[in-house]
Amino acid sequence: SQTISAITLNAGVNGTNNNFGDLRPATIGGFVYSDLDNDGVFDLTESGILGATITLTGTDDLGNAVNTGTLTAGDGSYGFTNLRPGTYVITETQPVGFLDGLDTIGTPGGTSANDVFSTITLVEGAAGADNNFGELALSSLSGFAYIDADNDGVFDGGETAQLGTTITLTGTDDLGNAVNASVMTLADGSYSFTTLRPGTYVITETQPAGLLDGQETAGTPSGTVNNTVATSQTISAITLNAGVVGTDNNFGDLRPASIGGFVYSDSDNDSVFD
Repeated sequence: SQTISAITLNAGVNGTNNNFGDLRPATIGGFVYSDLDNDGVFDLTESGILGATITLTGTDDLGNAVNTGTLTAGDGSYGFTNLRPGTYVITETQPVGFLDGLDTIGTPGGTSANDVFSTITLVEGAAGADNNFGELALSSLSGFAYIDADNDGVFDGGETAQLGTTITLTGTDDLGNAVNASVMTLADGSYSFTTLRPGTYVITETQPAGLLDGQETAGTPSGTVNNTVATSQTISAITLNAGVVGTDNNFGDLRPASIGGFVYSDSDNDSVFD
């Protein structure tokens, strides 16, 4: 309640303009979502992220410090209501299982930094919206190294997997960072690179000792096969988007064949090396 007190009223006095001003509450909100095309826009085909932590801090018009948090709903939305005029900051805590994407500040505006919208000035009755945080679903690339007995470029049942073959991933992610990582194939011949950002990548097999180069096969999301170098085979120009699980980027190798015989003196002229 608000009061005007200690009013001394004398006889015959007409007291006027004892007024009470009130404010319509302000609100502010937005979404946290999986930005599949990494463009900073929450498209109709994209999904909100449930349970992301959003924190509102700042100072209201009465000089009171504000610090409150909320979790996003099933559609990725969040909102702070019943706010006084003031200057505010919205901060997102990076959701588990996602990589940092593009953030887009909405109304009433302010300053955008990574996972933070600051210097947001809310006036009486303002309804701030679309202060959105885009995140990237994890991507991966995987495949197999194997001995391709029939040399057809297909890892058939019954063909032998290669253990301990070195596979290297290089390229550049969407932030311009250089990527260079290596793994060794497991007992089933498999390899994988996980927790990848969108980017353009190259997968290279180091030719295993004792084997010859066979056929490489570009799987998903597609790429360009190049096995013209005897000691290094590549699947290149792989464009990886957010949330893509690339598979079956396979490297086939061959066991060396051999042939031989004898030159001999056939003393009995019977074509048999007796």
